[in-house]
Amino acid sequence: MNNRGFTLIELIVAIVIIGIGVASFAQLMNSSTINSVDPMVRQQAHAVARAYLEEISLRSFCDPNITSDCPGTCTTGSTCSNASCTNNGAGESRATFDDICDYDQPTIVDAIVTDQNGSTAAPIDELGDYRVTVDVIDDSGADLGTLTGGASQSLRIDVTVTHATNPNVDVTVSGFRANY
Repeated sequence: MNNRGFTLIELIVAIVIIGIGVASFAQLMNSSTINSVDPMVRQQAHAVARAYLEEISLRSFCDPNITSDCPGTCTTGSTCSNASCTNNGAGESRATFDDICDYDQPTIVDAIVTDQNGSTAAPIDELGDYRVTVDVIDDSGADLGTLTGGASQSLRIDVTVTHATNPNVDVTVSGFRANY
């Protein structure tokens, strides 16, 4: 009978192999935990982007005050001579935006997600890590079928939502609005 047991080298090799396995498992669990949060954060970003897009799409195509504001020159009602955005709501706040192009800001529209009146009351202030930017782009070259005249003018609205601490969240939702 041989009662040899394990040598010191065999024990060290076994400990190293078990250590590598435990470390790999711990890293896998950490990665799984981090990635399981991403879908929720991404879904929330989509919801915020869709809410902003809906709000913007419901605004007037042309500035109701018929100034030189978007899109270009408005003559009467919602009849516009061109669909390029200018002056984009300078000096206004989101609560006073009255046409689509007012949202076309060169910088972040909302550093903290707010309702359309600018209120950061709960529960929206829990969305404080989300950043929203809006681009309104003249898309009057788009083929709109049988629409002609002022009705053939269109704007593309791009709403981008990012997350301050999660670089994997960068959501852009786009929509189109015609001058109808």
